Amino acid sequence: MNDEVADIIDELLADSQVSEDIVVYHGVTQEPKDIIKEFFPSNSGLCICEGLNGIRFEKQQDFSSDDMMIRLKVFDEDGDLEIWRIDENFGWRFIGKPKGNQKHEQLELDKDHWFVREIKVNLWGSESRDGQRFESRMAAANLRYPIDDTSKPVNLRIREYSRKGTLQFVRYVSLETEGDK
Repeated sequence: MNDEVADIIDELLADSQVSEDIVVYHGVTQEPKDIIKEFFPSNSGLCICEGLNGIRFEKQQDFSSDDMMIRLKVFDEDGDLEIWRIDENFGWRFIGKPKGNQKHEQLELDKDHWFVREIKVNLWGSESRDGQRFESRMAAANLRYPIDDTSKPVNLRIREYSRKGTLQFVRYVSLETEGDK
């Protein structure tokens, strides 16, 4: 895409300009629990953990049951932390509100040149069976979303950050049932 087209797209998106301070921190660690505690000290946020035992969607970050984590995502209103295995280490990236006095590598998003769009995407499962979501088109799906009302469809609220007409980052924000604001 040439710069002229990118500038036109940015002009059209002017109403969706980023109005809050957003940063991207990144790095490599040997201990992902330390990074999680740093960005989510109160053990808040939702967690999607992919390991050798499958994929879990939880309210709390409990890794004791899966020592072979492959990929992890922790998110809430303040940020989205993604962690992935690189041999014996873990790469990680945090997108969200600035977190105090950080010592990590950082990419600052210039508010004047970044745009945000918030959307909700529907997640699988529309029926309730034994207190969990059930997807009839995929019988093996065991969708245990950490929500109280399993009778309503589930949505994932996300924020998309773009620059010069190109999507740069997608950040998970919350898990909601249909009708939530």
